[in-house]
Amino acid sequence: MCPEGEGIAPESLMLQESQRLSRMIGSMNQGISGLYIPVCGQKGTDSSMNIHHCKNKCKGGKNTSENCVAVHKQCHKWIHEQFGNSFYDPRHNQ
Repeated sequence: MCPEGEGIAPESLMLQESQRLSRMIGSMNQGISGLYIPVCGQKGTDSSMNIHHCKNKCKGGKNTSENCVAVHKQCHKWIHEQFGNSFYDPRHNQ
């Protein structure tokens, strides 16, 4: 969700990052399976999830459990439609 051209990594780095974040999902929010998503209140599964960076990476956000939250793909899209690149933590903004 960074401005066009900003924060774009080579494909191999993006794949590594995606794999690392996928592993992080398993340890975040007490695991994903059966987790209630803070945006919609529905349960999530590993295959239906994205990682949302509360503080965007293009603005210096880190890949930490404090800055990342697992959300449905559609919820993630909604967050960025509503808040753009502004800080948004759905765990505290319900």
